[in-house]
Parts: sequence; structure tokens; C-alpha cells
Amino acid sequence: MQVIAAGFDVKTSSIIDQPAIEVLGDYNGSWYVIGFEKPNHPEKPARFYILKYAAGFPTAKCSPVYPPFGEKTDYLKAAIVDKKISIFYSRTEHLPDRPNMVDSREGYKQIPKIMRQDYDPVSLLPTGEPVAVFDEVKEHFAASGIDVVHSEDKTKTAILIKHYFRQSKFKLLLVDNVSDSVFQNIYELNTGKDLVSFRRMVVSNNGRVFLEAKTQIDPLYVDTRKKAAINYYFLSAAKGEELQTLSKASPNGDNPVAKDPAIGCLNVNDGELAVSWDNYVSERSPVLKSISVSIYNSQLESTNTREIVPDESIITKAANYQKTKGGLENLVTQQLVPLKGENFLVILEQQRESIDKDKVTQLPIKTIERNYLLAYRMDGSLQFKSPVFIDKRQSAHTLDYAFSSQAYRVNNDVYLFHNEDCMADDEHGLSLMGVCLPANGGEAVTKKIVHTSEDFFISLNHIYPGPENRILFTEEKLVDYTTEGKELKLLEVRVK
Repeated sequence: MQVIAAGFDVKTSSIIDQPAIEVLGDYNGSWYVIGFEKPNHPEKPARFYILKYAAGFPTAKCSPVYPPFGEKTDYLKAAIVDKKISIFYSRTEHLPDRPNMVDSREGYKQIPKIMRQDYDPVSLLPTGEPVAVFDEVKEHFAASGIDVVHSEDKTKTAILIKHYFRQSKFKLLLVDNVSDSVFQNIYELNTGKDLVSFRRMVVSNNGRVFLEAKTQIDPLYVDTRKKAAINYYFLSAAKGEELQTLSKASPNGDNPVAKDPAIGCLNVNDGELAVSWDNYVSERSPVLKSISVSIYNSQLESTNTREIVPDESIITKAANYQKTKGGLENLVTQQLVPLKGENFLVILEQQRESIDKDKVTQLPIKTIERNYLLAYRMDGSLQFKSPVFIDKRQSAHTLDYAFSSQAYRVNNDVYLFHNEDCMADDEHGLSLMGVCLPANGGEAVTKKIVHTSEDFFISLNHIYPGPENRILFTEEKLVDYTTEGKELKLLEVRVK
């Protein structure tokens, strides 16, 4: 693929023509991917294999096709943990219980056992026998899923065993990828009578784990006489310490515009938690009143809070995107990006969804918009200068996950990647754009990085950073809207 913009080097892999893939990211300068030969469903687990790509895709290696771990199992997740490729899967001893184990609803699975099988990242062959990382009989609660995150420097990996939503225990494993040590513990969620589900987890370079959970409604008992309050819980865990818990009520009630708070982990001291809330004019209003940013120490004690009110210059620049005058509509915090030291970036985006009727068929059509961005660069005392306004327009009916943006840091410069406007044609002719926000506070510079082929678009659900300023994206083509079939390529962008 030809480079479009100076300052970027762009490479593309061959097509991965499989029903699904899961990107693991970088290890020792190579990209790793799990491919699935057959779609997974409740009665037939998927076969899988491991792909290894050299940086720039000059070579690739494929493992043998591995059968599923048995009809009583279900694939959960893959990750690079402690210098190995780890496949996590659930297992039950009774085949009739398998449908309960693969429930697609968040928190409603009932998993009695979670296993881990490791593979060598060079040979791509299994190493040792599967080992149990969770056993309901020994640990006295049912799991509902697993989440794996890495610290920014990749020295630590946190593994969360989520609880079945009607229970209150969860298990946390912290792996030191340098010393090969593993800390694990079972914690009790201190939430009173609230049923909660985990939303996000972050881990500091020092091994401090922060988790965010949210009130979950029990579908088997809904009291229609009163509206359930939405509460959020922030948790802090580390080796040798008691679990710390902080409860916060949603500032917007059940406002359909309001999103969940954004969190970020600052790698200062023992690790600090940054939390951003979006506050609206009223419980039903789409107009943003302010953004509240707070910093908490490792014990979840508040150290600083700042209320950001968008100024008139921003409102003027955003006027073309608004339906009403005098405010910013449907603006939500999208990311908190940790920078060096105590600095971080708050990124907001206009996100709007609307339902209209087709003029011919009169059928409802959902339109998804992901428009302009605001970026506030903040320091440890939450001081900031005027935000950067990034003009973009994105609108389509089907490509929600191709929208939005993803941030990548080079020293303290930040690059925001997004697809260009595709209002004329929902699925074709997208270009990947890169916006550089210089650390010195200079003007933002937007460049077109590469134009994809007419049939592919770049997914911005996730990006995968690697060494030498390389970032991996997936480039996707929907080949059949009625099945799970997809064609994918990997796109590597190197910031020069």
C-alpha cells in the first residue's frame, strides 16, 4: 500500500479470510492474531489457530489448526501473558449446562471453571497442560466472564474473573511479566444491596489495579413503582492491601444522552485514577453543562477536582453541528489518555443517534453520527489551556464501530486517528486521518494517512500499539450481512 502523507509509513497484510479473528497485539516486535475457522455457537465450539506476522508483514507464520477444548467448553479470550500466548476457556462437567455458560448477556453467564492453555510465541505450539485459573467449587462463587488488560509499559497484566451478577465476589490475578510472579486474590464487592457489573479495568506500571463497576438491574425483579438509582463503584486493589471502594451516584440520573464516566490510570506515585463525568443541563436535556474531572490517589481519596465549562469560542466553532443555539449538544467524554508524569488528555466527541423513516419504504432507519472532537491537555493540578477543536463529520447507518477516534501517544505528542466523512456512501471509500496534537500546545495538524480500497473500512474499536511507534489497525470488509462472515486485513501505521 502506498504512503499518502509524509510522516507516516503504511503497510498492509494479505486478507485473513476467516469468520472471525481476535488481535492480541505486539510481542517482541511481531504481531499476533487468533483466527477462528468456524463460527462459535452454543452447540459447536470454534476451531482456532495462531498467526504471527513480522512488523511490516514481510513474513507470516501459522500454527496448526487446533480443535476446541471439547464440547463442554467455550472460548473466552486470548492474551499475551508472561511471555506466552494464553488461551482462556470455560468448562463445565455437564453438557446440558453449556447453554448457561455461553449466555450472551453481560454478567448472566454461569461459568463453573476457567482454564488457561499456553502456547510458545516462537513455535506457536502448546506448552504444558491446561491449568485452572478459576474453580467455582474451590472459590465459592460462579464466574460470568474474564477481562485482561496490560499496563502501559506491558510489565504488568491484570486478569479479572467477573462474578455472576447476583453474587458479590470476584477474583483478580496480577502477573508480573518481568519477574514471572503472580499475585491472586478473591475480593468481596462492598455495594450494599446493589447488583453490579464491571465496565472497565486499568492497571498501573507499578501493579495498582483500578476497576469501575455499575449498578445492574435484576430482570427477575423489577419494581415499576420507583426508578432505580444508577450508582458507580470504583475499586482499588494491590498486593498486600485491603480492597478500597468508592461509590458515586450518576450526576444525570437516567439521561439517555449521558454516557458512563471515562477512567484513566496515571502512572505517578503508586498509581492514580482519573475520572471524567459529563454533566447535562437537565435529566432529559442533550445540552452539556460541564465536564467534571477528578483525580484520586491509590486509596481512592480525592486529591483534586475541576469543572470544565466550554467557552463561547468553542460553542461558536461547533454551531454548525447543533440543532439549537447556545450550547453543545450530545458531547461526551470519549477517552482519558495518560501522558508523561501527571499530565493527561481529555478527549470529548459529539455522538448522536437518530431514527428517521425511509421516504420510500417508511421503514425506520438509524443514523449514527460521530462528529467534532475537543481535546483538553491537563496537568496534575488540573490546569488547562483552551481546548483543541478538531473538525470532522461522520455519518452512516451501519458502521458504528468504524467511527469515533483512537488516541496514540509518542512521547507527549498525541495522535488522534479517525475515518473521514462517509455520508455519501456508508461502506465505501473511507480514508484514515491522523491529527497530531503537539506537546508544546501548538496548532493541531490533520493529515490523510491512507485511502482504503473501495470495499474495506478501518475499524476503530481498538488500536494495538507496538515498538518503534508502530500501531496496528484492522481493516474490514463485510462480505455477507446475513452471516458472521468477514474479510479482514491488518493495517500497520508507523509514525516517523
